[in-house]
Amino acid sequence: MDLFSQFSDIDYHSIRAQTPVDAAAKPKEPKKRAKFMEAMGLVATRRVYQVGTFNGNALAMAVARDNLQRVLTPVAHQGLEELASSLASGCSDALGRAGRSGHGAFAGARGFVALTSAPAHDHTGVGSAHPPELSRLAWLYLMNRGLFVTPARPLQWMVGLGHTEDDVAGYVSAFEELVTELA
Repeated sequence: MDLFSQFSDIDYHSIRAQTPVDAAAKPKEPKKRAKFMEAMGLVATRRVYQVGTFNGNALAMAVARDNLQRVLTPVAHQGLEELASSLASGCSDALGRAGRSGHGAFAGARGFVALTSAPAHDHTGVGSAHPPELSRLAWLYLMNRGLFVTPARPLQWMVGLGHTEDDVAGYVSAFEELVTELA
């Protein structure tokens, strides 16, 4: 089924404006139009999640390109992975010193620690590892120690290029205080 065959040119232009990289003009050639319609089918069927106008902004796309080519270099990724590794191992060591069960993991710059012995197998499992009361307590505890964390998942993180080993040490220290008091 062609999801776009019933659209008028006006509809076509409004849909085109929502694509990840906005084209300058409507394709006139049948082959190019068919290829465009195929790509838009990915958005329409939600195989590619597309929201808002950010993705169609030419300046935003230029910044994204430069960010990927000049800022997030392989050396930068290695540094992020080292910080995430330090954070995960620091939290794991803190759990051990506090005599508390738990586990954690990281992939690249993103990681988590869970205060449960059962391993999480996916993102949903990480979020459900803590009852809401424990997540709220962890959020308040860390925020009151100067660590800005996400309220819904305070023990998940993503390190950035602005983070340092001192930032990691500060998080691990506050986390160790938390798990020691919970033990």
